[in-house]
Amino acid sequence: MNNKPILFSGEMVKAILEGRKTMTRRVMKPQPFEDKSYFGGFGWPHSKNSCVAVGAPHIGGYCPYGNWEGDLLWVRETWGYYGSIQTPAWVVYRADGDKSGIRWKPSIFMPRELSRITLQIVNVRVERIQDISEQDAEAEGAEKISMENDRYGEVPQFRTGFEHLWETINFSRGFGWNANPWVWVIEFKPLQKETL
Repeated sequence: MNNKPILFSGEMVKAILEGRKTMTRRVMKPQPFEDKSYFGGFGWPHSKNSCVAVGAPHIGGYCPYGNWEGDLLWVRETWGYYGSIQTPAWVVYRADGDKSGIRWKPSIFMPRELSRITLQIVNVRVERIQDISEQDAEAEGAEKISMENDRYGEVPQFRTGFEHLWETINFSRGFGWNANPWVWVIEFKPLQKETL
């Protein structure tokens, strides 16, 4: 069983803690070529636990976050210590609300023992980012954003909210919505501390 770190923004940590986020999408690196031999030549199994692209069975492989049902991910988030030399320090998390006087440490530097959230992988698959469904966009923890519709006027959609969220994180990296990159789709459930 794998036990690997995964980074989440404060907004997404809140969504996980509130039970609104049970899925995440991460850009595949490197992006597969359209040439079917690129991924097909590695002999990845097409079994229940392999990661195969929806509508493109030649694209798949091993996800760097985990591939098997039951693999664990521990969440890295922005954190810091609260306290002084006279009083004992304790760990605080930025997602819980901004506290004055805290020198925040980037999530990438969070050690395993300070992580408060562990996720268990339920399913992993591959798809293009624009193939996300309305239901999956809601499971991503996205907010509903209204979208103009010629027939119905403004219609609030989780998918539109997810598109906006995706752009804020990935556009500057060259993997914006219009680039329609291939992504790992990781479904998970949070574990309670006592089950670890």
